[in-house]
This record gives sequence, structure tokens and C-alpha cells, in this order.
Amino acid sequence: MAVASPERASFRQAMRRMASTVSIIAAEHGGQRGGLAATSLTSVSADPPTVLVCINHSASAFALVRAAGQFSANMLGCDQRAIGDGFGGQGPREERFARGQWVHDDTGTPYLLATQATLICRVVEELPYATHTIFLAEVVRTLVSEHVDPLLYADGRYGSVQLEVA
Repeated sequence: MAVASPERASFRQAMRRMASTVSIIAAEHGGQRGGLAATSLTSVSADPPTVLVCINHSASAFALVRAAGQFSANMLGCDQRAIGDGFGGQGPREERFARGQWVHDDTGTPYLLATQATLICRVVEELPYATHTIFLAEVVRTLVSEHVDPLLYADGRYGSVQLEVA
């Protein structure tokens, strides 16, 4: 017996119940920077270190990530909600980079200082699906903070989690 696929509205409502960490995906190509707030960054493999991120084709940074073939994944902390808001909106690309301290690595990829962690990634495969493309990317550099207080997003709101000290 075939199971009916959920209606779009109920599917979206169900997915809003899942809390996710917030990351800023940033890339630069041809002198243009772009970025977006993403809740779809996921580890794929530790050997080689690989992640995936799903980016909507309508996102202003989509073409830049494809053209650059690399990006940074900047995992935000609870004190960085304003940065998440700036990259989650529809504002001009360059204005999004006005919040936080941005630098470039030796490949020219922009990344945000003072995050929970930052991954510099090289795209190894693109898998288009419906309105999005799944980018598989090998991690070529990792920066990790000692402080752990991730910014979470669920049901259209930011939140946090209190981690127990072991």
C-alpha cells in the first residue's frame, strides 16, 4: 500500500518543529561576496571530512557558491542573532557583511571571526533536487572556539540550549 505524501503546508509545519543550528554560508567570486543563513548544514563523513548544505536556487548566494566552488560555513553562537537576522533577510548582499568581523582565508573565501566553529569547504559534488541544490563539500580548514553556546532556530524563532558541564 502506497503512503500518501504530506501536503506542502503540513510538511512545512512539521519541519518547523525541528530545532537546527544556524550557520552562515559565505562565498566570494569575481569580487562579489554573498551569503545566507542556513539550518541545513550536516556532517556527511569524517574521512574525508565532508559536509553538505542545501541552498535554494532563488538565494542570492546560490550562484556565487557554484561559481566559487568553495564556501565557508560559520556556525553562529547565541550572541550572534543579529548576524543571523542580517543573512536571513532579503537585503543587499554586501550590507549583510556589515555585522561581525569578516576576513578572507588564503583561497579568498570570506569567513566570520568569533563563531562557534568555521569550516572552509571545497565543493566536490552538486546534486540538484527540486528548488534546491545539495552541495557536498570537503572541509579543507577548521576553526573551533572553546566556548560552546550554539544559536538554534525553530518555528521561526531563535533559541538556545543549556549544556550540562561534565
